[in-house]
Parts: sequence; structure tokens; C-alpha cells
Amino acid sequence: MSRNPCAVKLCGTSSVEDARLAELHGADYIGVLCGVAFSERDRTLEEARDIAASVFTPIIILTFNQPTDTTVEVLDATQAFGVQLLGHETPEQTREVKSGFGGEVWKSLFMPPKDGDAPLDEDALLADMKRYADAGADKLLLDTAAFVGGKHRFGGTGVTSDWEVAARLIAKAPVPTFLSGGISAANVAEAGRSVKPFGVDLASGVEATRGVRDPDKTAALFDALRKG
Repeated sequence: MSRNPCAVKLCGTSSVEDARLAELHGADYIGVLCGVAFSERDRTLEEARDIAASVFTPIIILTFNQPTDTTVEVLDATQAFGVQLLGHETPEQTREVKSGFGGEVWKSLFMPPKDGDAPLDEDALLADMKRYADAGADKLLLDTAAFVGGKHRFGGTGVTSDWEVAARLIAKAPVPTFLSGGISAANVAEAGRSVKPFGVDLASGVEATRGVRDPDKTAALFDALRKG
């Protein structure tokens, strides 16, 4: 059982030192990118294996639009607790990965930035959530897709979505659902109170630079979350 008010996944872990820092402060899950070419946080299979072997905290490997066989091979090599499908993977591929892997399968779904111009079809997104759950997804994540640094990023943006919409979706979610996007010590308690997610998922909110975890920000996040 989580020692935090809600589960915490620290993502974009790019070194053994950062994985151990996450574990020290009580992260419930540690995310490692392997097969996410657009991200500076992406690690090689060898690096991901070393990170996973360095901690006891459950490791979630993130992949983006990878073939099912490749994804399962990475999961087997790292002995990960679960995989987070970060891209345009279909419910059918979600089912295939679940069948081939046997561990937990998580699926990211994306919302526009809170102050962006892109419309959101709430009913369509909820229907997608149900389709992925029916296909075997154990957990879902509502994250923000946005242009950051000239790149269209799916997650790892540091940008918040509309939390009122996220709260409605999470209240109706068919499986436990995380809130991602722009979470830090400054707003994590508010995220827990207002959205009521199963957990929060973040990377940039506890980083000194992209892909390098900041010990003070990490400590502040857990302190703020536990104080509420």
C-alpha cells in the first residue's frame, strides 16, 4: 500500500542515482523510457536494465509506437513490473502486449494544454478509456500533449491540462487512473484534492535539468503531498 495519499510515479528516470533517489523518498513506481526516440530521457536497453536492477521499487518501462515483439523483449530483459504505452498503440496491441508480457500494462491518453486552443471531446476520450480497459489495460494515465521546444511531445511536457475535465473523466474511469502533466511540489496537493486521481505521474516537476532529478525538488514534492 502506498505511504503517500495517492500513488506517485516518478518518470523519465535516466540514471541509477535518480532511481535510488526516487526510491529513497517513497515513489510507488519508477518510470524509465526505452524506445521513446523523441525524448532526451530515453535510455538504451542496457541502461534501462541497469536502472531497473538498482532498486526494489516497481519499474514501469515506457515505450512509444514500438512493435509488440520489441516491447515484450524489453520488458523481459529489464524484468519490469509493467509497461506504459505512450504512443498511438491500439486497444488490440494493448491486448497483445498484455498476453505476451503477463505484467501490468498501462496506457497514456492525452488532453490538450489547459490554455490551448485544441478542443477536447470528453465523451470520445472516456470511450477510449473504456476500450483500453476492456483490452486489458490495468491502469490509465491522463497526460498533456503539447509543443515544447519545437517538438510535439506526448508526455514529459511540464504543461497542465484542464483539471476540471480530468476530474470528471477520472471519476468515471473504468480502471485506476493517474494524472500527469505539469505537476510539481507547488500544485501536487491541489491535484490530489481537486482531481482525486489514483496517482500522480511526473518528471519535469522534480528535475534540475531535463532528465536529471533534483534532490530538493523531489523532497519538496513528497513533503507537499503528505502535508496535503
